[in-house]
Amino acid sequence: MDDIIPYLHEFEDEGITTADPIPLFLGVQLTEENWLNLLDIIEEIAKYISLDLSKCTRSESTDINSYGLNINWSFNPGYRGGGADTIDDTGKEYITSLNLPAEAITREGFPIAFAFGSFMHFINLSFINAKEISRASFSRVGLNEIEIGNNVINIGMGAFFDNNLTNIILQSNVQLVNEDAFRLNQITHITILNNGVYNNPFHENPYVYISIVDNSPLYPISFVTSFFDYYNNYNQLGGIYTRPDADSDDWTWEPHP
Repeated sequence: MDDIIPYLHEFEDEGITTADPIPLFLGVQLTEENWLNLLDIIEEIAKYISLDLSKCTRSESTDINSYGLNINWSFNPGYRGGGADTIDDTGKEYITSLNLPAEAITREGFPIAFAFGSFMHFINLSFINAKEISRASFSRVGLNEIEIGNNVINIGMGAFFDNNLTNIILQSNVQLVNEDAFRLNQITHITILNNGVYNNPFHENPYVYISIVDNSPLYPISFVTSFFDYYNNYNQLGGIYTRPDADSDDWTWEPHP
């Protein structure tokens, strides 16, 4: 941890904008103390960081409310329960990318009406990689874009509820996307690269473009009825399904390029 500040100071011209973050790779034990120290350093440097924690090890803590990566692989970025005003914002706005260990599970957010996520203040995050993104983790964080990494298997209920996302790509390893996972965003384009199970995750989004693989096992409520009927009429054929606008029931199909 002592080498981080000198390392970051080497990047005089990088990290000024979110488009050019400084890469930071760490392989420490991700205890609460180390995580909080890291956030303090990022706040002090005040530059945007692409943070790779994939080689970090777990702490000995069994407490879900302890910060960092606990013994059960739960990663808590700074939420002990209670109101959103109890979540410290130190350093978090500067993190643009977060690559967690392959077994990591993100800490759940506040579950009632997905009121707020445990990742509050990560407003410039555009990439997340973990084994599981838990219920309401990123609810109402204010995300404008998010790339979901290849390690993600499950996406919990309300995981990205009420953000500003416009485009979602679900990678080939995703097995389950739960109800309301992406509800109340501005998603127009959805790309599904897997045969996962989808339980109405895109409710209240103005999607007009769905790229999908063959025989994806969608629930009838995964998408609007007009798409589900059209998809079944095409024998669940993979390809690109589009409609002229979000109010239209007139879908068309074309093969993948």
